[in-house]
Amino acid sequence: MRVFSFIVFLLLFILGLTFAFLNHNPVAFNYYFATKQISLSLLLILAVGVGILLGFLFTAFYWIRLKAENYRLKARLRDSEQEVSNLRSLPIKGP
Repeated sequence: MRVFSFIVFLLLFILGLTFAFLNHNPVAFNYYFATKQISLSLLLILAVGVGILLGFLFTAFYWIRLKAENYRLKARLRDSEQEVSNLRSLPIKGP
């Protein structure tokens, strides 16, 4: 399995190198404050990198929110179990 993973990684690396070599032409990158000439492959790598970073940030915020909700639910469960335990220990009053 490690050999297969290494071969896939190597093929993707070679594919990325050939892509970068074939797309080295400069393009105009217009952002709000200025314009800069950078290679197309670098621009695409930056765009993918920013996309991965934003995806990670949104996922991290969602994960933190789920962890906080999980903590609150565990606390409610602990309180409910304590209440049931207290109710079971009370003596039953007859008529």
